[in-house]
Amino acid sequence: MLLLVLVQMDGTARLLDPEFNLADALQSFGSELVWRRISPARLQREVTRLYRDLSRFIRVAPRETLGVLEQLRRVISTSTSTNTASRSRSTV
Repeated sequence: MLLLVLVQMDGTARLLDPEFNLADALQSFGSELVWRRISPARLQREVTRLYRDLSRFIRVAPRETLGVLEQLRRVISTSTSTNTASRSRSTV
């Protein structure tokens, strides 16, 4: 789909300006795009975001894990008591 748009854009641009070269226009755009992707400011933002996320995970994960384990214990305990009560009723 993108290729079709590029071909149509190239044809239209050549009608307007026969000396237009889409490859040259895309190359300069591509170079700018690559530079923005690897720019020091962007890398710094990504590292900062990663640090914040990792820091939060390290603080929250143990507490959340304990909460999940406690809920699991309650479910198992409830399930065990229900099974024990139903077995004692069936043996009577």
